[in-house]
Amino acid sequence: MQQSGNEQMSPLRRLREGGGESLRALGARAGVDPTYLSRIERGIGDPPLSTLARIFSALGSKEIADRLNEDAALIAEVLTPTEEVQ
Repeated sequence: MQQSGNEQMSPLRRLREGGGESLRALGARAGVDPTYLSRIERGIGDPPLSTLARIFSALGSKEIADRLNEDAALIAEVLTPTEEVQ
């Protein structure tokens, strides 16, 4: 069974287009280059969680943005070098 183009879209693109947003407009509000945003939507690259949080925040998905920011903070905490305890 062949899928329609809409079924093959990433959830991010579906959310963006469902809200009538262009790549350029969303990129400007999220502080992300539209070309980079397009690559993210197509699953190319590995954007930082903070970038994804800005994108979802600009789309009005505050709950998702908050979760991404929490995860980014946890990862930063875990990866921050600390003094060795002897």
